Amino acid sequence: MKISHITVLTLCALTGCSDESAKAQEAETQTFYTSDLGFRPPKTAPKTLGVHAVHPGMTTGDIEKVLGKNGSKVAISSEKTGGFSGVAKGVRHTVSVPVQKDVIVVHDTGTNSHSGEGVSADTNTQEISAVVWDTNFLERAEFKVNWSDKHHLGMPIGVVAQRINDDYGQPLVAPSDGLNLTYCFDETGKQVMPGNCGGNNGILVKVSARQCVDPKTATSLTESGSPRYAGLICELTVSYTDHRITDAFGSKLNQLAYQKFVELHGEPDPR
Repeated sequence: MKISHITVLTLCALTGCSDESAKAQEAETQTFYTSDLGFRPPKTAPKTLGVHAVHPGMTTGDIEKVLGKNGSKVAISSEKTGGFSGVAKGVRHTVSVPVQKDVIVVHDTGTNSHSGEGVSADTNTQEISAVVWDTNFLERAEFKVNWSDKHHLGMPIGVVAQRINDDYGQPLVAPSDGLNLTYCFDETGKQVMPGNCGGNNGILVKVSARQCVDPKTATSLTESGSPRYAGLICELTVSYTDHRITDAFGSKLNQLAYQKFVELHGEPDPR
């Protein structure tokens, strides 16, 4: 049966393809290892960085083990991604450079008794997540915790501040409110000025905290005047992003795949 050009265009409209892809023949996908392209990932960041129990240099298996050591259920989703696809001389070619990307997430809950406070028990919840490339290059990690969901009798701010200081030191730029901190580190672990940390391929750490409020009035300590919530933190988020890893397994690897495409098939056809 002969299929007209109009019919082809109709099929493309239904399937979302372009006229170019409708006319292009499809060649077999060519797959390469990163080493075939001369890809060199960044050096692993110092283990003094990271978030909570997740640190650079840990493999996906290491992170799963440490997050699940107390019986917590660890969820891992994986995909393989990377490469370049284009049409050259009327034929669609795909240069695939599959690199595994693992997303690891664990949720935990715990109970508070609030001994001596005259209130019933309530719950702490926390979530730890991580993104790891090629099983051992930590790109992102995040620690989120909510203390005392019912009564808002959270952690003393001094305890939280000391832990943050032990992990990352004092930020080079003083925060405006003391509850939101930004750090930037180079690959040696030395703290540098945080301006354009991502653009400079730095390692960015952000800390965000929220002071507890009176659950009855939903106002802050300064507004309610209640001493019970003085100096208590109910929510804390610490995020870690290694922009060197983001760039290496993103734009740099895709550029190497593009160069391999041109080497094999020439420049892609103009659209």
